Amino acid sequence: MKIRRYSTGLLCGMAATLTVAAWPESAATAPDSAIHLYSAVYQVQYRGKNVGTMKFSVDYDAADNAYTFTSNSAVRGLLRILSPRPVVERSEFTSDAGEITPLEFWYEDGSRQGNENFHIQFDWDNGLAVAETSTERHEFAVPRGTLDRGTMQVQLMLDVARTGSLGSYTLADNDGLRTYQYHRDGDVQLETSLGVVETQAFVQQRAGSSRQTVLWTASELHHLPVRIEQKRNGETRAVFLLESVEWLGDD
Repeated sequence: MKIRRYSTGLLCGMAATLTVAAWPESAATAPDSAIHLYSAVYQVQYRGKNVGTMKFSVDYDAADNAYTFTSNSAVRGLLRILSPRPVVERSEFTSDAGEITPLEFWYEDGSRQGNENFHIQFDWDNGLAVAETSTERHEFAVPRGTLDRGTMQVQLMLDVARTGSLGSYTLADNDGLRTYQYHRDGDVQLETSLGVVETQAFVQQRAGSSRQTVLWTASELHHLPVRIEQKRNGETRAVFLLESVEWLGDD
């Protein structure tokens, strides 16, 4: 397996995770050439200060013919009081020609008690998702196109590569469905740890929410985000800056 590496020396170190299903009968029976396996590390800034690192990765299990997206973040300094353990999101999914079917999703909140941890299982035969915490269980219908927090990250990269644009995405979360709308915000040349990169900017907004996420994706990196900003009421709270990426299995 050939590994292509982009790196910038020392990595500063948080992270938090960010946030189209096909029916099971269309699931792939071989690796999907549209999916690029990778491991990427981001520097995380909160209110202008470096507070930790975040890692995104996509792996493939040939035995199960399934992919795993993982987001793993670790904070330092005073934030470790609230999150002494890594915050982890993990999605298992299949993909057929760039159309994703989520299978299971796990979230670990990074606290010692894990009060916000939850797990989602998708029952595509019955068009349902079952989300469970330590104290609650929610069962709800999932229409075509439903993703989870992890698979949405993968689907965004695939859709930008295929169409150059993003639209509306429905997400299964711990208590039901949420819909996010994306619009393109122009092309921007960014100075990054990997050098100057041409990017496409996209803004994520959920109806009625004061929160907004802006992504800058790079076509030369298979549309992996090189910069992510999380805003609230127009104020930038957290920034995620790509520090290094390894492409696994690419020629």
